[in-house]
Amino acid sequence: MGKRTNLYNNYFQNAKIVDFHGWDLPIQFSGILNEVKSVRSNVGIFDVSHMGRINCKGEFVNEFLDYILTGDLVNLKINQASYMFLCNEYCGIIDDLVAYKIDEKEIMIVCNASNKDKVNDALNLYRNTNTLFENIVIDDFTDNSGMIAVQGPISQKIISELFNIEQLNMKRFRFSQISFNQENVLISRTGYTGENGFEIIADIKLSSKLWDDLIGLGAVPCGLGSRDVLRIEAGLSLHGNDISSDINPREAQLERFVTNTKETIYKQAWDNIQNTPTKKMLIGFIIKGRGIPRINNSIFLNGESIGYVTSGTFSPTLDKSIGLGYVSNKLDPDMNIEVEIRGKKFEAVVIKLPFLRR
Repeated sequence: MGKRTNLYNNYFQNAKIVDFHGWDLPIQFSGILNEVKSVRSNVGIFDVSHMGRINCKGEFVNEFLDYILTGDLVNLKINQASYMFLCNEYCGIIDDLVAYKIDEKEIMIVCNASNKDKVNDALNLYRNTNTLFENIVIDDFTDNSGMIAVQGPISQKIISELFNIEQLNMKRFRFSQISFNQENVLISRTGYTGENGFEIIADIKLSSKLWDDLIGLGAVPCGLGSRDVLRIEAGLSLHGNDISSDINPREAQLERFVTNTKETIYKQAWDNIQNTPTKKMLIGFIIKGRGIPRINNSIFLNGESIGYVTSGTFSPTLDKSIGLGYVSNKLDPDMNIEVEIRGKKFEAVVIKLPFLRR
């Protein structure tokens, strides 16, 4: 038996449960295609309580995080969130995460479940090597809270109904804290589907109630299967597949998220990376035909193997098979390549990401 989120009892009887990095999580409820369609046309909800939630508090917290994260924490506004990376000294991506500026002395980090220990280790290691930061409090409150993603075109309407808020005017990557049922709730306009969406962080008991209330308002419960299809359609990378500690942000076509140019753990490596031709780059491609690309399938150009697939799926929204992968040649959109699937080569065309624009 794996670890279970506090929402597990809300849904386990209605879901197909799988092991995901040591967590028992739903892969699907009503079926992956139906769940993808619900998020693209209506609203779906996901239990993302397994993701790591860590509060960093104290004087100099901005400077503390600025040394190891690729975002500019000092200039991040209060109630603003930002996507960024925790990098090693070679500028390899230890994790991709979202930092939320609660106030000038508190920043919350939401990271991948599979990398939470590495993130905690990096935070504690750096705090303990600099006396300026020895009083920073690092509070991993993952197990004491729940997190629900509410995604889809009518997510704003359903969130307003759920919390009885008449007008929810929130820009992307902004968040707000409200009091609801005498509890503090954080609502952010963030997500991992490419749709308009929100994420809710609340205490264990309240998040369980909110899950049931959302379903009562018409939200469709969704699992990891549809989440993966949705994020690939949106051209979003998954750590462990498309990015890793062996991949740098430039190779992943994500250098726009390295906005911190101060003295950092990765600065020397990043300067070198920017001044050196990259040996590989991430591309998106659409398969011509019925084959579905899978991780580690080979990519060919003019009969020569030039790379490998990192993510692939059938996109019900586009009615096409799509994928992400790394290649050693510079490929431009509309170039023709081949992808080997189960021993057979399928024609494919390179596409500018994302596959689906909203």
